[in-house]
Amino acid sequence: MSKIVPLLHPSVMCFSFCFPQQAISVQSCWASLYGSLAPFKLRLITDQFKARQPSTMNRYLLECRKFMRWCNDVKVQFVLPLEPIVVAAYLSQLHRKTGSPSTVSMAYAALVWLHDVVDVTCSNNPLKTGVCRNVVEAAKRNGTQRKNRKLPLSVDMVKKIVARHGKVDANLKDLRISVIVLLGFAGFFRFNELANIKASHITFADDHMSIVIPSSKTDVYREGNKAIIARTDNATCPVNMVLRYMSAARMDHNADGLLIRQLVFQKNCNTYVLGNKGISYSRCREIFLEALKALGYDSKLFGLHSLRSGGATAAVNSPSGPVSDRLLKLHGRWKSDYAKDLYIQEDISARLSVSSSLGI
Repeated sequence: MSKIVPLLHPSVMCFSFCFPQQAISVQSCWASLYGSLAPFKLRLITDQFKARQPSTMNRYLLECRKFMRWCNDVKVQFVLPLEPIVVAAYLSQLHRKTGSPSTVSMAYAALVWLHDVVDVTCSNNPLKTGVCRNVVEAAKRNGTQRKNRKLPLSVDMVKKIVARHGKVDANLKDLRISVIVLLGFAGFFRFNELANIKASHITFADDHMSIVIPSSKTDVYREGNKAIIARTDNATCPVNMVLRYMSAARMDHNADGLLIRQLVFQKNCNTYVLGNKGISYSRCREIFLEALKALGYDSKLFGLHSLRSGGATAAVNSPSGPVSDRLLKLHGRWKSDYAKDLYIQEDISARLSVSSSLGI
């Protein structure tokens, strides 16, 4: 039973706020690792933390610390597994405090992981009871947040951006935004994939270029992947634009530096040169939206994911016929049809074909 009594000793509790590993190690299920088995305890706990992506793990630990602080505030003894009603009470107050379904879902996922680590048999996890699941479901159904899905970029918009920024006499700054747009659109790149492309990752052939993607959101075991992008020789050809950009930046094709980087303006020669640091998400989004705004588009309707969804939508609605689902998933590095379909906006004529085929 969860008792309304003081938690651990204050010094231990303070330590636990910073290092949940300590809070885990004092739980009863790990007590059997003593004597000659004691050295294995820390290693085994460390393995639990390495089983997920570092970014995911950092967020989980943040949520666990918040939960531990709440337990301390309401004077509930932090002995895992806690009673389902106690965890449900925390999730419920979190929902009412933030009004965010995603915040509740993240806290739920983190606490599922925490209790699974403590209850190694996974037979007594309070988060998997109906009372906790119902709180999460209630948050999703009654959340105050509304999904603001960004619109996909159209082929016409891509052409206008390149026409403005990819002229024959374009400087390095203009070529960079052209490369960001064309690569993101043609390669279905997520920002993290795009921002981590190095010159040495790109191999040029007569009719295409191949870009190695060392790490991707769906490549959890870091096996690597490749994006194959065709050379079209049009004004919007991604291959030719990358070559122009690398030439203007004086970038060695075998260099280990990032392809998309910050720029430094040199006043003495009135030109831009590549800096040493990569570009941040916020800065990349800013220059992309500035390019759209300059063309008269409402920048609030778009985001960097508009490049990825725009490319996928264009491939599905192509006048030459839609790309097969298998190739679309391979090119976009999607693991499921559900994930893929979230990015695609069907053409209105395709939507109308359903009702027009009914013969009424």
